[in-house]
Amino acid sequence: DIPSDEPQGEPSGGEPAENPPDRSPGAPVRVLSAAEEAEYREFLRIKRESEIALTLRRLVVDVSGISDRASLRAACGAASRLFAAGVLASPVQVSSVRRQLPREIFVAALIGGTGESLPSVKRCEAKRAVRQGADAVVLLPSMFSLLSGEGQNAKREWRLVRRAVKRARMLVALDDRRLEREAFAPAVRAAKACGADGVLVRGEPEWVRAAAEEGEGLLVEAGVENAEQLRLLLSAGAV
Repeated sequence: DIPSDEPQGEPSGGEPAENPPDRSPGAPVRVLSAAEEAEYREFLRIKRESEIALTLRRLVVDVSGISDRASLRAACGAASRLFAAGVLASPVQVSSVRRQLPREIFVAALIGGTGESLPSVKRCEAKRAVRQGADAVVLLPSMFSLLSGEGQNAKREWRLVRRAVKRARMLVALDDRRLEREAFAPAVRAAKACGADGVLVRGEPEWVRAAAEEGEGLLVEAGVENAEQLRLLLSAGAV
């Protein structure tokens, strides 16, 4: 029998023991040998590292705001070391970033300037980014069109860019804080109707959940600032 003043499943020597399936009084307690304990600890270490690696492979590193070559090179190196899924770059950075990254890390180009450039300009920008090595484009939409009731203009723009990038992925950025909830859901549905592969939303769980519900399987991306926020966003449906 296990004495009442000793923790069950762990002998007084402090060595870990397997918890027996039968917790009835008098059930035998099997103590791990030193070799088994070492094997179990190694299993836990590999499991923890695998979970971290799988989580990091969900990340896209944003380098679009970097304005010097040395910092861009350092950021690309960090993305490789982190096993990031991809890198988000400005159109003028695409060719340089593509050269510095292994092929398995995708490059996404942020196109559209402030969002209020002409659809023909966005189309040209998207085509050129794909030719230079972008695997995806993140389109900044015209907030004027979305907020002034001219949704058809926005859809025409998105379809134009969708056709221009062909087999490359296209995401529509819907993370602008001027976009209220009542306009957000229709915008997500419109993005899907226009052939978008996903939407970029605010890094807040409620917005991620709303996009995932409306998108019906769309790839949802969100800004992440720390590990706790990443965990919450992934549980909310971020991809």
